[in-house]
Amino acid sequence: MSSSKEQQLRGKRESPLSSVDGVVFCGGASRRMGADKAELGAPGKPGVTLLENAIEILDGVADNVRLATGATPRYEKLGRACVLDREAGLGPLSGLAAALEWTDATYLCVLACDMPGVSAELFAKLLRHAEESSLDACLLETAGGVEPLCAVYRATCRTAVEQALSRGDRRMTAFHSVDLRVGTLLAEQIAGSDEVAKNLNTRADYARVQEQAGPSTRPGESS
Repeated sequence: MSSSKEQQLRGKRESPLSSVDGVVFCGGASRRMGADKAELGAPGKPGVTLLENAIEILDGVADNVRLATGATPRYEKLGRACVLDREAGLGPLSGLAAALEWTDATYLCVLACDMPGVSAELFAKLLRHAEESSLDACLLETAGGVEPLCAVYRATCRTAVEQALSRGDRRMTAFHSVDLRVGTLLAEQIAGSDEVAKNLNTRADYARVQEQAGPSTRPGESS
């Protein structure tokens, strides 16, 4: 990476981090949406999909961004490498295990593809808090709880993640323990609203966020 690119990234992070990688989680079946949500248009961003939007967000803070697509590669047309689960059907915790095994960066930023309200600036704050507080994991938190797929992790989480999977506990917080330093930042405080962390799980969710964002165009459609 060129020195100018590194300086640009560090400026966005607001923190002198040694290295940061990113992974967009986009391996879900989108059953409640009834269509592949990753391919839906990002509200308020004509010609950009939700997946492309998430990649752009992590590109703002990470040196290298890959896609967590489950056990098989997907979205090859985007030209991004994939991190693959060793076994299908184990859920996003398996994707986190694969991502932590892949990266050798100091920090790994994780983002679900269906959270268009998140920004690179928000991740910069998560990274800064993780670094200043020497955290193993730093998660966005809302009134509804923590958001494990809008979070920053260090490689120190890898063993605990693998142990959770080995005992059959697939919850994304299953590896949080007294041996790891886990912290959060409140969405309300750092972004002004819990809405930034809203997942688009259904057509109703999607329609509501589209309406709030104003007129937009899906990829391939004309305005």
